[in-house]
Amino acid sequence: DLETKIDLDLAKALVARVGNDLPHLMWEVRKANMLRESGEKITPQQIQKALAPINELQPTILAKALMKRDEKALLKAAQKLKSSVGRDETSLVMWTVRSLTPMVLSWAAVKRLQRGGSPVSLISQRLGISKWKIEKVLIPESQLWKGDDLIPVLKALSDAEQAIFAGAQSPWWVLVSSLVGSVRVVKTPPIR
Repeated sequence: DLETKIDLDLAKALVARVGNDLPHLMWEVRKANMLRESGEKITPQQIQKALAPINELQPTILAKALMKRDEKALLKAAQKLKSSVGRDETSLVMWTVRSLTPMVLSWAAVKRLQRGGSPVSLISQRLGISKWKIEKVLIPESQLWKGDDLIPVLKALSDAEQAIFAGAQSPWWVLVSSLVGSVRVVKTPPIR
């Protein structure tokens, strides 16, 4: 509805920077559209001016490492996240838990509904998430997890939140060590 042209490479860079959440992307394009001269394409300079400063990484870098089940990548991502943001530990942990928990719960819900034979349209309707996001994002991500593999991850997020409420000296350490522990549990087959 904006009748705006944007270069494909620029659009890809925008998605890489802000993620694939369509309302967020639309908002960033709308802001850049306001800065453009009529009739011209949106330029990288207009996108840069329009974007809110994103000096900090997002907690989703931890999700990427979790999906790989890579303890080393998870530790590196955690260190990178902590050093890139200007937040105190409590705020950082709450932000991270509040960002990752809905993602992990979505993976679990999609997995459960798929296991029950629900078609994509029903999964979309039940979760209130677009069919596109279900098909292109959540199904591929949820298929990386087997059975109850997400339970240790949810427990790790819950433990970190509880550490804050209990006044733990370093809730960030609780979060990171719990997430690394959840990856170990998932990677280690059960003893028979």
